[in-house]
Amino acid sequence: MAIPYVFSYTFLDTNGVKASVAYYYVPLAPSTVTIQHVIDDWHTLGGLLDDASNAKLIDGKITLPEPRDGAWKSDPVEENDVSDVITVNYAITGNRYPQAGLIPNLKNSELSGGRVDLADADIAALTAFVTAATTYGNITNTAGQVASGVVDAFQSDRKHRRQLHNKSLSEA
Repeated sequence: MAIPYVFSYTFLDTNGVKASVAYYYVPLAPSTVTIQHVIDDWHTLGGLLDDASNAKLIDGKITLPEPRDGAWKSDPVEENDVSDVITVNYAITGNRYPQAGLIPNLKNSELSGGRVDLADADIAALTAFVTAATTYGNITNTAGQVASGVVDAFQSDRKHRRQLHNKSLSEA
């Protein structure tokens, strides 16, 4: 069974209230469909929703599901915790505000003297990919401004809502 793409749209009413809706989409011929075909169908559905609604269609996105790469590790390393993260702040071209990139479940070898070792081979490979043009595009912030360099990096703890909720229920 195919995993559907998600077409989402955000509407705004005269009271300033936003509402989002989602529609699910599976290409008829996944091996030959192009991104432009999917975008065209997203725009067509958006136009039909706009015609059928009194609200203003202000935003939307297409989420493309993708199965995991078989080359990625098959199991997590023992004694790991995804809330233990490295935050890498990237310089953004044309913007003074850095863009944070997270690396969940850091490796102890990526720390040196209690600080993130930006020269670590895994970290250096990741930051080089993020700050250089990839084969088909650039890594950017939400405004589409390109990540151009590393400002700094630090290790921290980030609890996810589900983790906090489960932890609070299990402790007595």
